[in-house]
Amino acid sequence: MHVVIAVNATKPITIEKAHELKQWLQGGGISADIVDADGIVVKGAIPDDIKEKVEDATLYCSLGGDGTLLSCAQLVFRHPAPVLGFNFGHLGFLNGATPEVMIEGVKAALDGKLEEEHRCALDVVLETRDDECLTYTLLNEVAITRGMTGKMIDYDIMIDGELLSTIRADGAIVASPTGSTAYSLSAGGPLISPTLSCMVVSALAPHSLISRAMVVDQSQIVSILPTDKSNLDCSVFADGHLVELDRSPRRVVVTVQNDAITLLKYNVPGFTRSASKAFFGGTE
Repeated sequence: MHVVIAVNATKPITIEKAHELKQWLQGGGISADIVDADGIVVKGAIPDDIKEKVEDATLYCSLGGDGTLLSCAQLVFRHPAPVLGFNFGHLGFLNGATPEVMIEGVKAALDGKLEEEHRCALDVVLETRDDECLTYTLLNEVAITRGMTGKMIDYDIMIDGELLSTIRADGAIVASPTGSTAYSLSAGGPLISPTLSCMVVSALAPHSLISRAMVVDQSQIVSILPTDKSNLDCSVFADGHLVELDRSPRRVVVTVQNDAITLLKYNVPGFTRSASKAFFGGTE
């Protein structure tokens, strides 16, 4: 067995806990490595110093906030293994377990005693105006937003090649069920049970009184097409990371990848209880 511990290296407590966990694992004859989540990118090759640590991973442990697990997911998509998260952040929808139960949780994971939760991801193809295709696999969302000038953008939303709407707005978000509690929620999108396989398409601050989010089936294809009016003034964010582009993309195409990641659950409340506490004023 080999355990990869992904950490938010900006928090000293996560570094301390990561070394504590590594020492405990090695004391039991299990190899372990620590990687800095900031060194994990959504596009391009994994740095060599990280790649050599994850190629034979049998378990990932994420120590940080939900952003740390989003980075860890990029390792999982390329070198699959279950993920167990411990929350050192705020909401903790992804990294749900508390640091106090870290050792017990990892022991239970290694013994195969934890519940598995399979989640879908988004496969994104970004077609540039120079006829280049950039591909991404994302756990939360892809966002197409207004650019440096701050002007609203015009875009078409297509579902399976059919025009749904032409919108003027600050942008558009296509989110997974996992991402429905993040940026998509702030844009007025619905909460979606994270084990469903679907997408939700939302406009960002639309110049309209009738714009609504739309939930799309797992088998469908969503395309966002910035119009010529937005040719030079559009940005794309992949799970919160800016995609470096000289001009706005010609098209962003999004599909669902089923069972893309397996999260292990240990001593954490279910989705309904977590949503109640975070968004509806519920208590423990």
